[in-house]
Amino acid sequence: MDNNLKYLIENAFSFLERSIERFNEDPKFSVVHFSTAVELFLKARLMHEHWSIIVSGTPNLEKFLEGDFKSIPFSNLVKTINNVTNSIVQSEAENAFEKVAKHRNKIVHFYHNEQKDDSEVFKKAIAKEQSLSWFYLRRLLQDDWSEIFNAYDSRIKEINNMMKGHSSYLRTVYSQIKDDISQEITDGAIYTICPNCNFQSCKLEEGQNQVGFFSCKVCLFKNHFIELKCPECDKEDWYSSLSAPPNCECGVQIPLEDIDDQINSNPVVTADDLIDHIDISCIHCNGHETVVRCEDYFVCTNCLEVEAEISVCEYCSGAQNGEHDMSLSYLNGCEFCDGKSHKF
Repeated sequence: MDNNLKYLIENAFSFLERSIERFNEDPKFSVVHFSTAVELFLKARLMHEHWSIIVSGTPNLEKFLEGDFKSIPFSNLVKTINNVTNSIVQSEAENAFEKVAKHRNKIVHFYHNEQKDDSEVFKKAIAKEQSLSWFYLRRLLQDDWSEIFNAYDSRIKEINNMMKGHSSYLRTVYSQIKDDISQEITDGAIYTICPNCNFQSCKLEEGQNQVGFFSCKVCLFKNHFIELKCPECDKEDWYSSLSAPPNCECGVQIPLEDIDDQINSNPVVTADDLIDHIDISCIHCNGHETVVRCEDYFVCTNCLEVEAEISVCEYCSGAQNGEHDMSLSYLNGCEFCDGKSHKF
């Protein structure tokens, strides 16, 4: 690993660890350190591709090595990662990171509104934001970007243990609203276990048949869930991409073919419409042709990621879930082909 990248990653971990350590004694500085850590981790992902990507304006190696340069702003980091790397940062993660950065800016340039209230109220708000951001950041570091960060696995686990201190604030939030949740369930509302905070606090906000959008009342987690029936006990439950592969409470893992049969709303392909049929692969888990249509959504039967759009490669004519710029795909290819240019 390049030494500059190594130092950048070490800096990110230091800020993150300091943020958690300062949480109780001074949550304001915790917010600033946490946001800085997120920004540095995102820059590290870009710097792994090339140092010049994190430079705003004309790159100059000598100035870069001296630290005398202006880096691209926080607001452009996720967009740049999605455009120049082979990994995608989900919009839910981007929103969580932006919220942390927004509150950091308030504190640094003015003050945070909730500082005027009870310090415990402020801590609860910060605990929610940081827990959600760490949830997404940890997934990126240990899964999507493991090639870069696998050497830091033990440190990531240590930080995850440190973050459990935030759970006491989340438990307080849950205890305050659990009676309201119970009443809503009695009145017909649908709640499921949140994969982030593990409380039964994730509420179905809107849904279409087997695809539902849930939001957690405790930690603010939001995601699409898929309703599936267990082939063994016939129990129906909601599962998200974070609980893939789906395991029923009875201990049975729902097979991929069962998921396909339950949610696939595409008509059976025949010889008459074969030419118009498009196979869809998953950009999130690299599943080959694992994405099926479920009413107005596209769902991967392997990792359960849900997207509203697909993008078609101009070279291989294959599709991938999500909305992506494919204007240069004939030459450069897509996530699943090398394009025309690889022949030259």
